[in-house]
Amino acid sequence: MELATSAKSLTKDTADFAKSAVMTKLFKAPTSESAILWGLLHIKIVRCKNLRNLDKLGLKSLIVKRKKDLSDPYVTAWLEDYRLLKTRFVDDDLDPVFDEEFYCPVAHVTEGIKFKVKDKDVVKDESLGTYFLPVQELI
Repeated sequence: MELATSAKSLTKDTADFAKSAVMTKLFKAPTSESAILWGLLHIKIVRCKNLRNLDKLGLKSLIVKRKKDLSDPYVTAWLEDYRLLKTRFVDDDLDPVFDEEFYCPVAHVTEGIKFKVKDKDVVKDESLGTYFLPVQELI
């Protein structure tokens, strides 16, 4: 999966606030592998390559009776349990091009962003894969 990310670095004021007692009560304390993301996070989902086909014997292929029934991928990005974004799904494509940009307001202590690629299905969406981007690569 190709993606582009950027985040503004923390200012001294933000770092002082993070150390305050209020911040410690509201959020978990940062560890050596985590950092505070505060501000606007710019994420661009470009494309995925060589995804698995989970729709070979899917319900859609039985109903529609098409030759080509491939996975219908989409991407979500998560900070812990908070969903940052969700792309549109691309129908019947194992090398989808999304070219979507997102601006996500963040105020989180996190170790990184988890990107999940899923196959959209009628009954239940299936996982095609995940990618974890450590927070150190953002700041």
